Amino acid sequence: MIENRPSGRGRVVRTRRSPSPSAAGALAEIDQRLLDVLCTHRVVRQDQLGQLFPEIPERTLRYSTRRLHDLGLAGRSRPYREQGSAPNHHWPTRRADCLMHGEPVPRGGERKQPNPVFLAHAAALTDLYVAVITNARAAGFKRLGYQREGEARETFKHGARERALAPDATLGLLDEQDRQFSAFVEIDLGTMSHTRLRAKAELYAAYSASDAWRERHAFLPALLFLTTTDTRARRFLKALARALSYGPPLRKRRAFVAGAAGIAWAPHRLLTDPCLSDLDGNTDLTLLDILDAAHAPYEQALAHRRERREAEEEKRRHLREEPVAMREHLRHHEHALDSYFQALGEPGVNAIKLLLASNEQPLPNERGTLRAIARDLGGALAEPGRQAADPPSAEVTGEVALLIEDYRATQTRQLRALAASHGEGPSLRRTWNLLREGGLLNPTALDRLPQDAEHDAAGRREQHKRRDVYLDWREQAARQLARKAGPLGRLTHRPEDFYPQLDQERLRVCTSCEETIYPRARKAGSPPPTSCHYCRQPHGTKPYDPTSTASTESEAYQ
Repeated sequence: MIENRPSGRGRVVRTRRSPSPSAAGALAEIDQRLLDVLCTHRVVRQDQLGQLFPEIPERTLRYSTRRLHDLGLAGRSRPYREQGSAPNHHWPTRRADCLMHGEPVPRGGERKQPNPVFLAHAAALTDLYVAVITNARAAGFKRLGYQREGEARETFKHGARERALAPDATLGLLDEQDRQFSAFVEIDLGTMSHTRLRAKAELYAAYSASDAWRERHAFLPALLFLTTTDTRARRFLKALARALSYGPPLRKRRAFVAGAAGIAWAPHRLLTDPCLSDLDGNTDLTLLDILDAAHAPYEQALAHRRERREAEEEKRRHLREEPVAMREHLRHHEHALDSYFQALGEPGVNAIKLLLASNEQPLPNERGTLRAIARDLGGALAEPGRQAADPPSAEVTGEVALLIEDYRATQTRQLRALAASHGEGPSLRRTWNLLREGGLLNPTALDRLPQDAEHDAAGRREQHKRRDVYLDWREQAARQLARKAGPLGRLTHRPEDFYPQLDQERLRVCTSCEETIYPRARKAGSPPPTSCHYCRQPHGTKPYDPTSTASTESEAYQ
């Protein structure tokens, strides 16, 4: 509008247009892109916008920033500069933040103009971002990840104390070999006191010692400290080295990689010049040198895991193809696979025990079982105790069933051979009943069976001797009972009629062996015997029943 002055001269006064929701909703694409950059980086200089949008004419950028300012979505100022004029510094208003986040317009007025210290620090961070984004490709990086303080903040627990690490920014870079690097960035424009710098160094040392980084990072990121002078950078590195030291006399240092340089006003040198120093006093290092040093332990761990996986896969292949090696492997890890084998049932467990106890070349059914178990265990084959194995598959169950039948036939042949050599006894009889019911002898019982058969043969000989003595005694005792019956009794009772009475009084049956126990020659009135001829146990007997027999028919072995 035209305003009249007493002098008669008139001048045009441009009034700022009031921001309106309709105007904000009609933003052009370039306006929205600029506003997104402002809300992300908080402070952006006009020259930085030109670097971030090289395809857009500078005049268009100036017009768009002025439009955002007129709409109340951006603020701007020109900090003092000793020489020349500083470019405009743009920042988002509260209204812009709400617009970008889809939130309602805030109440309580706009934020105040940022102070010069904040403007300088935030603009320096944007400088770093611009330098990295424009020089990353030339430096050998093909992708950039960048987070400001709000997103990069990490809380962690050091001892009993809750702490928070809030770097100015976090860089994520991907090189041409697809290696991912990560680094914390701290920018110091010479405004932090030495006490604050030492506190910051101690905070990073505590973060390293707490291992809290493992929750968010694959490896401990490096620290890039960019300050005003190289002298100040070296002082910070010394403070950090002291904070990382531990143990008497502080000769050990926690693993942490840091690089520092006096390039806060020229962050592009980070990717173009060897300007960094590290904790060991090395100088003229490149950014990739520092990132490589931080990434090296992770690379070593990956290589170790890769070698271990390859070794385990080779071991699994060998076990799948070599039944003898697989049998030895299962024998070594039998305890770790106990629950896996128990799911096969008692006959299956005994079959596996027989298989593992053998030192002979595996038979066809044994090889089939070993290969099926190797396939079934899969990833748990190399180290069965390291992870729980699933129940046996149908393939393993079928192979073990065939193996049980094979072993049962073999044990039946062994049983018949022992019966033919030593006769039928309680041990062989119990074994036959077990095999007939679908069971199987375990290796211990199978090894002990010949000895048990010999023991039973000795017990049978003793039993037969005592039986002969007992039969002679019974005949005499029956005759005496018949004579005591008188003339009439002798006519109605023969001596053999008293045999059942004497047998019930003098004989017992072992409840374990089901064999008749005959007494030694004793006087009349002495107690019946209680010690079995076979198991030698003085207990577990029952009365003799003349109507039943304790012996097993020999046809059972046929």
